Amino acid sequence: MLLQFQGDDLKLYAHYDKKIEDIDKWKIFIDKLKLNYQNKFNDFEVKNLVNVIPGSMYVCKIKVKSNMENNIVTIEKAKNLIVQFYQDCNSYLKNI
Repeated sequence: MLLQFQGDDLKLYAHYDKKIEDIDKWKIFIDKLKLNYQNKFNDFEVKNLVNVIPGSMYVCKIKVKSNMENNIVTIEKAKNLIVQFYQDCNSYLKNI
């Protein structure tokens, strides 16, 4: 997994081996993200998975500023968002 800031977006990318049996695992992971974060974060977007394994893909993004109190971004708040999101994603992946 790779988390990347692009402007106001915090984006999650996945890099992995290209195995056809992994398609179902990624579908489960993306469904978990939708279920757990679609209503938790403002401006949260999840990739619609295609039925191929590209080896690397954009998974989702969160608009950072719109998820901060009063739209004020601080280093500490951004760090907390990143750590929480990364730990959750890592946990989901380990359990699939």
